[in-house]
Amino acid sequence: MANMFLCIMFACMFAQYFYINLNVQILNNAVENLPVALVSSCVDLRFDYPFFDQTKLEECVGEYYDYSLKVVHEVSYSYYTRTGEIDLPDENMAMGVDITLTSSFSTFYTYSKTMFYEIVEGLA
Repeated sequence: MANMFLCIMFACMFAQYFYINLNVQILNNAVENLPVALVSSCVDLRFDYPFFDQTKLEECVGEYYDYSLKVVHEVSYSYYTRTGEIDLPDENMAMGVDITLTSSFSTFYTYSKTMFYEIVEGLA
């Protein structure tokens, strides 16, 4: 009887490990394979200097993750400018963004991955 209990317990632990491992791989691929063209399409070029259109970026990236991921996730954005290079007239005109994807699979494991995107002069 004890052997059967141990076998069932190990089978449940293996299934939980497989579930977490599979979801981490899916999330990792979605974060690392975020199309750069999607992010670069959200750069506003109407002024003398380019900057990220924050509402468009959050909408595009959110739709991409909602479409490609089936697990519950949270996306957070952190915008910044390189200090000392350009004085931006509006704080919403950011030249860089950190996009963080966070997902919790169980009470014991939370996955979080951040990708950094920055507008660099001279690069297309």
